[in-house]
Amino acid sequence: MKPTLRHFARCIALGCCLLSLAGATARAQFNPEDIPQRGTKVPEMAALDDLITQFMSKNEIATSSVGVSRNGKVIYYRSFGWMDQSQTTAVQSNVMMRVGSLTKPLVAAGVREAITEAGLTLDNRVFRHPTCSPEGILDLSDDTCADPRYFQITVCHLIEHTSGMASNHGNDPTSNEVAAATLLGITGGPPNARDMLRCFYQAIPLISNPGASNSYSNAGYLALGQVIEELTGRTVRNYVYDRVLRTVGVNSEDFAMGRSLFENRLDCEPWYQSTQTVPSVFGPNATVPKAYGGFCLESRVGQGAVVTTPLTFLRFMQHRSIGSGGIPVRSSAPMSQHTGSLHGTSSLARQMGGGINYSVILSKKGDDVDANTRYSLALRSLIDDLLQSYDTDDWPTADVVAEPSLQR
Repeated sequence: MKPTLRHFARCIALGCCLLSLAGATARAQFNPEDIPQRGTKVPEMAALDDLITQFMSKNEIATSSVGVSRNGKVIYYRSFGWMDQSQTTAVQSNVMMRVGSLTKPLVAAGVREAITEAGLTLDNRVFRHPTCSPEGILDLSDDTCADPRYFQITVCHLIEHTSGMASNHGNDPTSNEVAAATLLGITGGPPNARDMLRCFYQAIPLISNPGASNSYSNAGYLALGQVIEELTGRTVRNYVYDRVLRTVGVNSEDFAMGRSLFENRLDCEPWYQSTQTVPSVFGPNATVPKAYGGFCLESRVGQGAVVTTPLTFLRFMQHRSIGSGGIPVRSSAPMSQHTGSLHGTSSLARQMGGGINYSVILSKKGDDVDANTRYSLALRSLIDDLLQSYDTDDWPTADVVAEPSLQR
């Protein structure tokens, strides 16, 4: 007898034991049967409910939100877990979470629109110099440049992570606000996004010639956020929403730039699980959970500050590639993915091909970068295997979020 999808998913979910990232027996409140669930139940997708709750249980993840679309219909959109640290308040169906670097595809799509509207091209130089790059978009001429090759960087280099402004060589000031503030002589709090870019520009030489090699760059997307603001006179959030997300049916209230401190969070944000207590970047003599002041989210506009829902990425992926710099797609997108993380969150958006897209956001990163990477890889493998097991007749046909106005 052919196994049912529910049996198949349970077998996969039990494999989470082998992929468990917590390294400890799940506490009682993380029993899969006890995890609150919100959103329209989809009987044909009950196997995905089981998979997610098993994964949360094994890894002690308090909150998750998951969406799946097929051929443009949102066939599954559910949230699991709790809103608060004490795990007494069930998750909201419209829970929004920080997405880390899943900000980047949205910004890439936005900068493409801004460049076109300004009558420029992706080959336009980014940093202005009076002789070698007079057409540059950003004028940081009051600062001393750490490397003359900055003036060769184009918008395309930044989108494709080929600028040479590397973030994975242990020298990224965008993850060390205190050092950046000291370098720039800023007191009273962390630098803003523009100042963080100035710090990189002043202090960090490029690791390669622009266009020569690929190296992941947070600072590059920080620069792209500044390009959007320079060309449009609008904030990154407002421009990206208006030109990229509004047109594909995302509600304005479902897309925001996050705030660092707990007291400034949105009402629909859950508690971000934070296992570390660190000095606050907002002032001396204070220690905070790392997710709430251990870094400055407001300084990361362009590279990792978005707070939103999986539904935003389902709408986006119906029209643009998630892993190829936000390029438009006219039909079913080819296989592509992008992940994101911050302390207290992990995220994944995936285009599987064949018209199937999904997105997952979690309220936990893991204890280190490697653990977070395994969250994304483990979930991708598990969800891919489950969805690939569906025959044509197995798929639900109803759109659980048929109209943007019904999203809340």
